[in-house]
Amino acid sequence: MKPAEPKDVFADGVKFYDDGNYIQAEKKFEQALKLFVEKDSASAETCTAEMYLANTKWELSKFKDAMELHKTAMTAMTKKYGANSEQVADAELRLGIDSYSLNDKKATKVHYQNSLDILKQHLPKTAAKVKQLQSKLKALVVNK
Repeated sequence: MKPAEPKDVFADGVKFYDDGNYIQAEKKFEQALKLFVEKDSASAETCTAEMYLANTKWELSKFKDAMELHKTAMTAMTKKYGANSEQVADAELRLGIDSYSLNDKKATKVHYQNSLDILKQHLPKTAAKVKQLQSKLKALVVNK
């Protein structure tokens, strides 16, 4: 029997994630990430697997773990795609969500603003995301 292909393990994780089975998704994403890192620690697949694993940790209320993984993913995405990429903007947004979940409104605002600043550079393609983030930032000001 041949070893599992990382993309197949990752696909299984996505299925579990989409079905809301986060415990199984977490296991698959951890396995896929390990396999992707063994092949190429700086690949797009590795970055994506890190983000999915981090998002899964968040769904499981493992907010500190999610934040650490989102930071790792953002560092990798910055190297892979550049500091002003949409991928980095997505990681910044997720860090903002993590910060909010950990009741750190100041960090939430910083991450949301960083994400917004990057997304504005990709208009008009990112207009919907920009509008959402602007609303989130306004809500933070109202709910100090």
